[in-house]
Amino acid sequence: MKNWIILTICSFAIISCSKDETVAPTIVESPLSTFLSSKTGLTFDTFKSDSYSLGYEFKTTADGSVTALGCSSTEAGTFALQLYKVDSVDNTGTLVASASIDLTASDIANRKFNYKTLAQKVAISKGVYYRVTYSVENKTFERLQASNNPSMTFPITSANKKVLIKRGVYGGVSSFPNQYWDVLYLADAKLEFK
Repeated sequence: MKNWIILTICSFAIISCSKDETVAPTIVESPLSTFLSSKTGLTFDTFKSDSYSLGYEFKTTADGSVTALGCSSTEAGTFALQLYKVDSVDNTGTLVASASIDLTASDIANRKFNYKTLAQKVAISKGVYYRVTYSVENKTFERLQASNNPSMTFPITSANKKVLIKRGVYGGVSSFPNQYWDVLYLADAKLEFK
């Protein structure tokens, strides 16, 4: 009888341990890269020998993390990448992450995006605006204007509807991009949601 009770308790413990709770999968988004790969016939403008901080402003519909920053370029070289948390009232920003990436000749083929994984994930909050940029110094860069691309309307919603790209942003090299326009510059971030 005692053995039967012990066996019943052990069986119950094994069964209750084997019932795994459903864990929501992690969703990873690279919103600009995904948007560009889903479109055909886009018209890009190319500019030579300018120096700017270029990117886009976004917010999320869920709390998450930024795990990497990246860009696409028409020239090889080293690029500074930045992520700013935006104070929408004052149009100012706080730098919350930065990285540097080296792009080679093979990296720049066909507007391929390359990413630098951050040493630590940066937590982001839903409904808060952020700006992701890369700095070009006397290099060629490309942009997409909404006026030249009728299929590009703002805000741009990511594939899983977790990220909303509000507009393109630009400013001085390696500084907060305090200017904006209905245009996309080729910086990007990898975002992770649970």
